Amino acid sequence: MGGDSFSLFGSFISDHVLFKYPEPVSKKIMIPAFSIALSGVVVICVWYFYESFSAKRVFYFSGHYWDFQVNFFYKFYAVAIILYTFLFVAIGIWRMITLKGKDRIITGIVLIPMASIILIPGVFNAMSRDGAVSRELYQTVLDISLVTGLFVVLVGYINYTSEKTSILSRITGITLATFFLILQIVSIFIFNQYEESYDLIKKAEVRLSAAGLEVSKDLEYVFQYDPGTDSVTSLFPGNSQQLDESTLREFRFFKITHNLFELPSLPNEEFKQSVEDILKNSPSGFDAYKAGVKEYLSSKNETRLSGKDIESFFDALQSTLVVLRNKHFHLPPKEKNDPASLDKLFQSKVPGIDGYLRELKKFALNLDSEKKR
Repeated sequence: MGGDSFSLFGSFISDHVLFKYPEPVSKKIMIPAFSIALSGVVVICVWYFYESFSAKRVFYFSGHYWDFQVNFFYKFYAVAIILYTFLFVAIGIWRMITLKGKDRIITGIVLIPMASIILIPGVFNAMSRDGAVSRELYQTVLDISLVTGLFVVLVGYINYTSEKTSILSRITGITLATFFLILQIVSIFIFNQYEESYDLIKKAEVRLSAAGLEVSKDLEYVFQYDPGTDSVTSLFPGNSQQLDESTLREFRFFKITHNLFELPSLPNEEFKQSVEDILKNSPSGFDAYKAGVKEYLSSKNETRLSGKDIESFFDALQSTLVVLRNKHFHLPPKEKNDPASLDKLFQSKVPGIDGYLRELKKFALNLDSEKKR
C-alpha cells in the first residue's frame, strides 16, 4: 500500500484522538465508533495481504517503484481513505461545534493540518500512479506535508493546551519541530545535488568512451543506427546483446521524428509540405503518429512553423501517453479491449493527441479481433 497506509491509519488514529481530546466524549458514542473504524482497518489489511500473496509484482517505470498488481483492491482502498478522511473531518467539525473557547481553537488546529496531511499526499499518490506527476514530487509532497502539518499541530498544542507545561518543554518542542522542518527542506536540495552529481559522472564517462580513452560497461546497451543500410551496430566490443524487430522499429521511428525536429522555420504551407514529404517515408506502425502530426498541423494557423513546434507536440503526447498507459494497465481484464471502455479512455480535446488516440484505439481493437481468430 506504500505511502497510502499512512492516510488510512492516520485517519483512524486521528478519529480516536478527537474523541478523547480535549475532553472525552461519551463511551456510548466512542466505543462503537472506534470498534467499527478499527474493524474496517483490520479487514482492509487482511484483504491486502490475501490479495498480495498471489498477485503479480510489476515495476512502474513512470514512478520507479515495485508494486503488486491488485488494481481492484487499490480502487476500493482509495474509496476507503476518502470515507475515513471525511469521517475524521466530520468528527472534527462536530467537536468544534460542541466545544467552546480554547478547546474549539485547539480542535481546529489539530483538524486542519491533519486533514491536509491525509488528503494532499493521497491525491498526489493517485496522480503519481497514473503518471501525471513524478514519484519524486509525490514523495517530496508527502515529506513536507508530514513535517509541516505536525509542526503546526505541535506548536498549536503547546500554545493552547490547558495542560501544565513548563517554558523549557515548550522551547524544546518548538525547537525540535523547527529543526525537522529545516532538515526536510535542506535534504530536498541535497538529494537533488546527488542526482546532478550522478548525471555529471555518467556524462563524463560517455565523453571518455566516445573519445576512445575509456570503455564503459554501459556501452553494452548503446547501439549505432545507420539509416542508409537500416542496420544497427554495437559500440561495445564483443557485445552479446541481440536486438529484436521491435527495437529496430524504434530506431526507425526516431529517425523520422529527428528529421521532423530538425526542420527549419518555414512559412506555414511550405512547412506542412515538408512534413508531408518526411511522413511519406515513415515505416509501418507509424500511422498513429502520422495522424496526430497531421491533425496538429491542421490546427496551427501561425504564419511560420518550425521543428520546435513538432517537438512540443511530441512532448505533450508523451506526457499524455504516460497517464493513459497506466490507466489502461489498471483496467480490469474484460475492459482492456472493450470498445466502450477504450472510447472513454482514448479521447482528448487537444488537437493532434486526439487524432493519435483514434488511430491507437483502432490498432487495439484490430489486435484484439486478430487474437480471437
